[in-house]
Amino acid sequence: MMGVEPIQRALREGAQVVLTGRAGDTALYAALPHAMGADPGLTWHAAKTIECGAACAIPPSADGLFVHLREDHFDVETLDPASRLTPHSVAAHTLYENANPYLITEPSGVLDTTDATYTALDEHRVRVAGAVYRPAHTYTVKLEGSRLIGYQTIAIGGIRDRVVIEKLPDLLPMAQDYFRAKIRDVFNGRVNPDDIDIDYRLYGKDAVLGNRDPDREQPVHELGVLITVTAPTQEVAHAVAHSRLGYSRRH
Repeated sequence: MMGVEPIQRALREGAQVVLTGRAGDTALYAALPHAMGADPGLTWHAAKTIECGAACAIPPSADGLFVHLREDHFDVETLDPASRLTPHSVAAHTLYENANPYLITEPSGVLDTTDATYTALDEHRVRVAGAVYRPAHTYTVKLEGSRLIGYQTIAIGGIRDRVVIEKLPDLLPMAQDYFRAKIRDVFNGRVNPDDIDIDYRLYGKDAVLGNRDPDREQPVHELGVLITVTAPTQEVAHAVAHSRLGYSRRH
């Protein structure tokens, strides 16, 4: 995902609309003020604050936020009068999609909010200052790609047997070995078990009877099971799920 530079170049060359493909969310908001010479720490921090609309508002709003960017601070405010901002809600957004709440990596550097301050001006506005942008020695661009991994059929079931639930950590590896042997046997060597993935996802209590369960306050006694079969072709995925899993199926 690219940074601000291609967007800035397009704007310098007179573009009124820029189609970016995949760009960093913050780059969309940082490109223009950054090009106009605004403080990069404030610019990138403001961009990070508003990248997801009003996600940091209370409650989150679809109306977005407005930023007044100044020389040594920026003020962010809600556009929805029913929403409000607090220093905590604005500061917390630096953790969104980041492992480190103080260091936010961009293609051209790192936004450091360690010393940032957040001050409430009123219920709808927060003043932010103090972030620093540290240019990187090497410019980096995140590459995203996808490839076809196969075709899927799913099987959905429910378990209400306490003994089975307690033994699942041992049973699931055994089931994997069982199905590998069955695939080898049923397809008579035409399908390599290594080309088929059978994934088990277990979903918590109340998966079978829901609110009608007379024992729903007791320790977990029922589980929903989602089994996903991934195979090189839809026909093979369908055959494995329907012929070998023994549950009611949807695909």
